[in-house]
Amino acid sequence: MISAGAFVAAGYALSYWLTFAFAYVDSSAAWRVPVAFQIIFSLPAIALLFFLPEVRSNVLLPCVNSLTHRVSPRDGLSLQVGSRKR
Repeated sequence: MISAGAFVAAGYALSYWLTFAFAYVDSSAAWRVPVAFQIIFSLPAIALLFFLPEVRSNVLLPCVNSLTHRVSPRDGLSLQVGSRKR
């Protein structure tokens, strides 16, 4: 997750430097090139959202799947891990 923040910061810095570089151009390219440059990187990221799988907690923490929490009316409230009672 730390790298995501670094990439966002680097993207902002690159975007602002590109905008600054094109600020001295006296044509419509002064605003079109920086916007097009940002779109080049954002469209693949948006497209990947539809194809990449969702990360779920059971994938990140496989030990959570093996734990089953169940309330037994016969024994009162009990926590069962697998087939053992606690």
